[in-house]
Amino acid sequence: MSPSTGSYKPNEEFTLQLQLDSPKPITSVQAHLNFDSSLFSVTSIETNQTTFPNWWEKKSENGIIKLAASSPVPGVSGKMTFATINLKVLKAGTATIHYSSSSLVLDPSDQNILDLSSSSGASFTLGKGVEAQPSPATSSTPLPYMLGGIGILAAFVIAGLLLWNKSKKRNQI
Repeated sequence: MSPSTGSYKPNEEFTLQLQLDSPKPITSVQAHLNFDSSLFSVTSIETNQTTFPNWWEKKSENGIIKLAASSPVPGVSGKMTFATINLKVLKAGTATIHYSSSSLVLDPSDQNILDLSSSSGASFTLGKGVEAQPSPATSSTPLPYMLGGIGILAAFVIAGLLLWNKSKKRNQI
């Protein structure tokens, strides 16, 4: 996966490329990737039709991205990007994406040549611990009300200081 790490803000969109690198020919790929759907959502999935012209599954639901594709014999080999996942950050947190054990890569004899122990996942810092703040143009609270609230708060602070000062003078007598 590329990138395998990164930091993104809430509402920011980013791209994740799924890659294969095999000296042996590949005729089929099934990639099931798990992620926390409360932290980000899949906005679209783009597939490499040149490398794998036949796509049997291409969806995201309930925190699982499911992809399945094939290429005619003799298959494809080398380093390639077989899919691009576009993601949108929903809220702050630490998110991981990893291949599930149901993922596989088949050679022309239908042998699974995927080594999940060497297949890296990805980890992202979302929001850097701070939620996105709405811009002034998109704020739902009109500016006069915000200023009025500040004025009321200032009045309470001044009244409190006056009462404190008055009580302090009484205690000194």
